Amino acid sequence: MLFFIQFVLNLISVLTNIKSRFLALFGLLVLGFLAGTMTPGYSFDTNVYSAEYSLPIESGRFEKGYMFLTNFAYNHGINYSEFRLISMMLFFFLFFLVLNLYTSHLNLFVVLFSIFPFVNEATQVRNFMMIVIILCALKFLTLKNKNIFTLFIAVSLIALSATFQTTGWMFLSIILFSMVPRKFMVRCLDIFVPSILILSLFMFLLKNASITQKILSFVISHSGRANATDILISNTGSSTSLQFYSLFIVYILSYSIIRYIYSRVVMATDTKSIESKVYILLLMASLGAVGIFMLIGSYNFERIVRNAITPTLIAISIFSGSSLGLKKIKMFVLGSSFIIVLGGSIAKSYWSSGYGTMGSYVPYILHIKNN
Repeated sequence: MLFFIQFVLNLISVLTNIKSRFLALFGLLVLGFLAGTMTPGYSFDTNVYSAEYSLPIESGRFEKGYMFLTNFAYNHGINYSEFRLISMMLFFFLFFLVLNLYTSHLNLFVVLFSIFPFVNEATQVRNFMMIVIILCALKFLTLKNKNIFTLFIAVSLIALSATFQTTGWMFLSIILFSMVPRKFMVRCLDIFVPSILILSLFMFLLKNASITQKILSFVISHSGRANATDILISNTGSSTSLQFYSLFIVYILSYSIIRYIYSRVVMATDTKSIESKVYILLLMASLGAVGIFMLIGSYNFERIVRNAITPTLIAISIFSGSSLGLKKIKMFVLGSSFIIVLGGSIAKSYWSSGYGTMGSYVPYILHIKNN
């Protein structure tokens, strides 16, 4: 019930064009509460986190940053249920603060995020913690007066994010990309992203997963996790056709929209602050092409694609809340955003009731059904 209350209230705010940070905060805290009170048995990831909550950092079961938090809580007499609720509420509140640095149209973002990818982030909590820290880190790259100190903070925060989820390291590339002249970098992206997507499609059709599986082996072996061999065995195996093509289509639409938004922002005048934000979000979204390529070797890399959709949703919120663009253009972008999140929810089987699918867990995660 709480999920639908916050969703409807934020949707009304969007439809009436009344921006309310209070409703956005309420919505995100509700999502944090739902994620924090999810019963372990209704998510494989959560079940593992619960079962291995008491393991010491030296076990190397998960990345050190996450295990530092669990160890600190466990050693202070906090059980897993309490730890999960506290940590999720804190990170969703931090999420709210970070989003405020990017856009004032938070209500639209909350509505879109609630549809997709909230359910995934509620289960894969380390990834969510990582992406919140990454968004905070990359905001320093949008400052007018960037210097060595701000770059140091950005790099440090990215390194911190990688102690929650190893894929955080890939966002270091954005630090380098941000130093390249924007026009040239965007031209490179216009070549790089389509090329990677075409190559990915071609390799998937050939069922050639050997290259991506070697990359998977390298990433996992350097993650610092003691059970790297077991993880490698359990995650090796290419995506099914449905899994690959559904995310492939959703990502193409998502990236096309953020690329279109950036072109509209560049065309406008007096939008330097907005341009800087959308540009960084565009760089984040471009990394999703790498995720599509990696899907050939393992569906485990779908989180990289998912992490590329979140910045698109933020960019859509920035654009919709600005004075840029004609009303019909904004309606086109808004309509496309709902196609993206609905497409993402379908691609991740939110609407499926089959045993073991994400859809079978959704009613319990949203507290529609009692545990």
